[in-house]
Amino acid sequence: MKKNGTILVGMDQITAYAGRNKETIRQAIVSRGFPAVKVRGRWESNSQLIEEWQRKQIVAGCGVTQR
Repeated sequence: MKKNGTILVGMDQITAYAGRNKETIRQAIVSRGFPAVKVRGRWESNSQLIEEWQRKQIVAGCGVTQR
């Protein structure tokens, strides 16, 4: 992986990377701050930001304080 992550373009790339379906990702964008944005009509995200978001979700779900 690149130092700053890989740019993911389109919902198909984002869902494949995150391992979730489109509806789950859309809900996460709206309600849980999933790191994706629409640029000129198509979704874009970053692999490093997704990994950081997933770690935060796991930590929050476990009630563990992040170091």
